[in-house]
Amino acid sequence: KAKAKADPKAKAKPKGKGQEQSEPGEGQTTAQQFADVEASGPTVVVTKEEFRSREFTLTTDDCMPPLCQAIAAQFAIVAEHRHLLQSGYFLWELIHPQDEDKRPIYNPHGKYIVKLFVMGKWRQVMIDDVIPFGTATTTQQPFAPVLPATMSPNVIWPQLLTKALLRAFQSDLASGALPAVMALTGWPPYELPLSWDALGLSHGTRYFNCVSLSSEIDIEARQRE
Repeated sequence: KAKAKADPKAKAKPKGKGQEQSEPGEGQTTAQQFADVEASGPTVVVTKEEFRSREFTLTTDDCMPPLCQAIAAQFAIVAEHRHLLQSGYFLWELIHPQDEDKRPIYNPHGKYIVKLFVMGKWRQVMIDDVIPFGTATTTQQPFAPVLPATMSPNVIWPQLLTKALLRAFQSDLASGALPAVMALTGWPPYELPLSWDALGLSHGTRYFNCVSLSSEIDIEARQRE
């Protein structure tokens, strides 16, 4: 095969004095970094129905660790207040790359950027799509995702968001709870004592309320059912 010859008339662009060469992707927006990515394959980040309606159903398999179950519960909390979130800030809308309709698309290279509100600022968290799996506690399927997942096995937005949360809040993993609602919405929490008076006051003055409780699941009893 003949090798392509370089154009002798071509000139390299002059490099400014004292100008440093930037790394690939440095100084680029999220959209620019993924400008050449095209959607392909059966796997999708989010279905068209979910993207249009902002409605979804998560799995309830008890093999998920308590921390991931808490994250799934916070996904549900955000979904209940979907009408308060503007376009581009609802769960899967934080995942890039995206198409022209701002819908996140599957990246065959396995790399994604997730926007999260961390330390008072929206930041980009780079992740891959390697997902751990465990043994299911039901007889319908032999395996189940360790991270939150939807009922459709080809949809991966819950796993991508969870991986981004785990990476962004590594120092908080030992606490057993992550500030997922704040990271996904940008709304800082306001803690109140758990009493009927406090709940009534909060419900009357605030339109985004949730109660955080700790619980344990009896796996053996669930398996006997």
